[in-house]
Amino acid sequence: MPAKVNFLSNKIKQMKRKVITAIICMLVTLTAYPLIAQQTVVEFQYDAAGNRVLRHVIELPPENDKETQQNREVSDTTEITYTETIGQTEVNIYPNPNGGRFTVVIHNPETGKKASLALYTVTGALVLKRDLLTSKTEIDIRNRENGPYMLSIAIDGKRKTWKVIK
Repeated sequence: MPAKVNFLSNKIKQMKRKVITAIICMLVTLTAYPLIAQQTVVEFQYDAAGNRVLRHVIELPPENDKETQQNREVSDTTEITYTETIGQTEVNIYPNPNGGRFTVVIHNPETGKKASLALYTVTGALVLKRDLLTSKTEIDIRNRENGPYMLSIAIDGKRKTWKVIK
C-alpha cells in the first residue's frame, strides 16, 4: 500500500509542476505580448488584379515614452531597385512595383557587347523586345494591364530574369 501512495504522491507533484509551469508561461506570454505585438502595425493595399501595391509599416512608441507621442511611419512605397550583375556588368531596374514606367540602367557597358531586354507576361506572351543601345532605358507599359511581368535582360549571351509589377 505505501508504494501506491508514493506513486500517487509523485504523480500529483508532477501534475502540480506542469500546472505551475503552464501558468507561468501564460503569465509571461500575456505580459510580454502587448509589448511585442503592438509596437508595429503593418497595413497592405492591393490593386484590382490582386497585386500588393503598398505596404505601410507603423511603428508605435512605447506607452511610457513621453518624447515620441506621435507614431513614426515607415513605408516601402519608395522605389525598390533591383541591382544584379550579369557577367561583369551591373544592372539596376527601378521602381518596382511601378505605375507602368520603369528604368533599366546598365552601369559601365562594355563597348562591343550586345545587350537586349524582353518583357513577357507571366503566361509567356512577349510584350516588348528591345536592344539596349544606351546605358539608361525607360520602359513604358502604361497601356498594358496591371499585374506581374517577367523582364529578361541579356548581355553578351548571359541572361537574367526579374519579376516587375505594374
